[in-house]
Amino acid sequence: MAGRDERKLAMTPFAWRVVKWTLIAYGSIVGVGAAIVIGLVFYVVNSGPDSCSSGVLDSIETENARGDAARAEIKNCFLFAAFVNTSISLQLHGANGISPKKTLIDFEWAADSNEPILHWIDDNTLSVDLGKVYWISSRLTKFGSVRIIYTYSVVDRPG
Repeated sequence: MAGRDERKLAMTPFAWRVVKWTLIAYGSIVGVGAAIVIGLVFYVVNSGPDSCSSGVLDSIETENARGDAARAEIKNCFLFAAFVNTSISLQLHGANGISPKKTLIDFEWAADSNEPILHWIDDNTLSVDLGKVYWISSRLTKFGSVRIIYTYSVVDRPG
């Protein structure tokens, strides 16, 4: 055994190329698979017909003399978790038909808050009293000829 050559195991350039391209192919397959899964989840969350049901809160809807309608809406979504999206929307009634509905503000009610109060001051001014909220999105202060005035107080979550 003493006369026997002991060689170190070395990889040839061909072996390195095989390993390199195998790892690149494997990484590409994993990356494309992950992108497909993320895209499917995004599609289901944002456009799945059964993931969310929306409803208009019956007691919170008001119209001005011109026919512009403001309403508080609640959207219940159940997919990976349950969440509620609450918003105020406005739909202007034009002379040639009904315009699309526009979301004015998204918000989350505080646990001890009352429902929003929507009140038309005049045909061109809508007052929105949200009460206590945990958060609000950016808000529209004018839509068409209607000016929107908001009243709310942001409070911290308990605990």
